[in-house]
Amino acid sequence: MLSGVFEIIRPKMIGPSGSHTAGIAKIGRVARDIFNEEPGEVTIYFAGTLGQKMESLRSDFAIMGGILGYDIDDPE
Repeated sequence: MLSGVFEIIRPKMIGPSGSHTAGIAKIGRVARDIFNEEPGEVTIYFAGTLGQKMESLRSDFAIMGGILGYDIDDPE
């Protein structure tokens, strides 16, 4: 059962910004799926405004969560 109108519009997710958490987590998850394994080491570069705001928007946590296989609504 839906808990609110926003679950119809967007998925339930963790973070202050959908485009900077859910979208970035999805990119990390796609990268993991391409390699079909959890990586031992990753180097990530954020450019432009995303690079400037990544910590305040938790994009750094989001991409790592995706790479580690977490879903966008996982509180970990």
